Amino acid sequence: MDYFAGLDVSLETASICIVNAAGDILLEKKIEAEPAAIIALLKHFGRPFKRIGLEAGPTSSWLYSELRCVGYPAICLECRHVKAGLSAMRNKTDRNDARGIAQLVRLGWFRQVHVKSKGAQQIRMLLVNRQQLLTKALDLENSVRGSLKVFGLRIGTVTRRTFEARVLELVAEDRSLIAITEPMLRVRRALIAGFERLDRLHPHRHDVHDRRLRRTIDRHLAFGHGIHFCPGNLLARLEGRVALEEVLKRFQDWELDEGALVMSEIRSVRGWHRMPTRI
Repeated sequence: MDYFAGLDVSLETASICIVNAAGDILLEKKIEAEPAAIIALLKHFGRPFKRIGLEAGPTSSWLYSELRCVGYPAICLECRHVKAGLSAMRNKTDRNDARGIAQLVRLGWFRQVHVKSKGAQQIRMLLVNRQQLLTKALDLENSVRGSLKVFGLRIGTVTRRTFEARVLELVAEDRSLIAITEPMLRVRRALIAGFERLDRLHPHRHDVHDRRLRRTIDRHLAFGHGIHFCPGNLLARLEGRVALEEVLKRFQDWELDEGALVMSEIRSVRGWHRMPTRI
């Protein structure tokens, strides 16, 4: 006979229900939400399982991987399907949820969720934390910009590395502003250092063939910003070439002021901010 188990897992406890192919409840128990405790209970039951279901949640990938490692046929269930399947239950408790999940995996009324590997989870965590550090650093920059505007101090266009020097230059003559601003700059410096450390840890940061949308963005000379391939770049280059050729045909005598060339400091643009030309 086939046997099925349903797990309703919270951060601290796990309710387990085991049923047979006819839907009869054979075992119900509430234990600690640890892989060792769950595996010990399943082993104590002493019969092979056809499916062991648990709802997708914060700890589901961890429990799923541990159960799979010891040979149990664990599956992760899509939470919206589980919610719809359990909506008819009058009393919603951990025990009843475990019963419902066990019946869902027995009947096959579920949609299985793909669980990412440990390596994929680590890369995702790295990207999320990296983005958090960058976002907080930009928030601090904007806060400093807004605060100094009240005193008529405008930072202007700066890069990530020249921001702090520009701020210190503006507040150099006011001790009170220095005392207020320096802690913000110190925290920003630590955030940027952490961001750059995580950026170096990314295993695919220099892979030019990596087309994933959430890959690490790298700075280099290209037709844009970061390692990517824009479908419209060929059309844009063609339009730019045609436009320049027409301008040169009409104005054949021109001179470029090389001493006044200024590179753009906008992070998403790699090109000239100013290119004075005499015609």
